[in-house]
Amino acid sequence: MEFNVLSNDRSKGGIYIIRNLINDKIYIGGSVNFKRRYNEHHRDLLQGKHTNPKLQRSINKYGLENFTFSIVEVCCEDDIIKREEFWINELAVIDNGYNILATARGINKEARAKIAATMKLKPGFFTGKKHTAEANLQNSLKHKGIKPSPETVKKIVDTRKRNGYRHSEATRKKLADRRTGHPFILSEDDIKRRAATFKNTWAEKRILVNELCINCNNTFQKRAMYKNKKVCPRCKKLQ
Repeated sequence: MEFNVLSNDRSKGGIYIIRNLINDKIYIGGSVNFKRRYNEHHRDLLQGKHTNPKLQRSINKYGLENFTFSIVEVCCEDDIIKREEFWINELAVIDNGYNILATARGINKEARAKIAATMKLKPGFFTGKKHTAEANLQNSLKHKGIKPSPETVKKIVDTRKRNGYRHSEATRKKLADRRTGHPFILSEDDIKRRAATFKNTWAEKRILVNELCINCNNTFQKRAMYKNKKVCPRCKKLQ
């Protein structure tokens, strides 16, 4: 689905239209953020679980590439529901389009504030629970090697300062040891893994390979670890 919205308007809100390029049928919707709403539509339609069955069936029939997302008008958040209902009735999309209801199903600021206040009083769904060892390992492997951006690091630091976060005594001791050059104590598994890696690397370097002498053009053997050795022992003595 093509996103026909100028970059300056992507974070704005208002009324948008989804148009079928094959039969010219349309869907009218409203949102406080065009880019976020487009991503939600695109994701749900691709996964086949959109809340609008008429639009989902049409996407399945004609293909997502034959639809476009564009702006009808930009308006303030308080007017979105009223303007959405106006365009639904003005363009008669109930009979000739993909909209199902003539009234917009939106949440005003007061209702949104009540929901937010109620959710703050409730404990999180994961409160009191712990990840299993397998889940922790999967999360560790998934995020291994990924470094957060400077903006993300700044947000984390600001949040911790705002909430009064402090490192534990064990964490502060580790950070202090790192700054003063004190080595960390490796576990037995870490020591075995490092020893095996070093042993394999050293064994590979000691493999014998054939090399052509640059002086006498005779073939001689050398260890693979000596990559720059280009002269045979006999020529080296003569030098």
